Amino acid sequence: MPDDQGNIPEHLQTTYAMVDCAFPGGITPDAYLPLLAVLCEEMSFREAAATMALFLGGDYVLYLNDVYAAGSDQAPSQHEVQRIKALLLPCGYQAWLDESI
Repeated sequence: MPDDQGNIPEHLQTTYAMVDCAFPGGITPDAYLPLLAVLCEEMSFREAAATMALFLGGDYVLYLNDVYAAGSDQAPSQHEVQRIKALLLPCGYQAWLDESI
């Protein structure tokens, strides 16, 4: 995670803050694809990849294939997606959804 949140573009700040709240110790491997699937329900694939790049480091292109996988036949189960939504809920998930309306 970057130390300087000033590097986060304004349009991704709410998303970054929500993910940071839900995963203060970092995104676990079992949460990674389900989180991408949740983000892609409301964001473009590029925005979701950019969020992961900000959170995990590196160029967003490195995460773009994972974003595509999260929306393909490799998509996580609904149970996994619901588990991630439950983690995000106390971190402003509903407000984040309301922003995209």
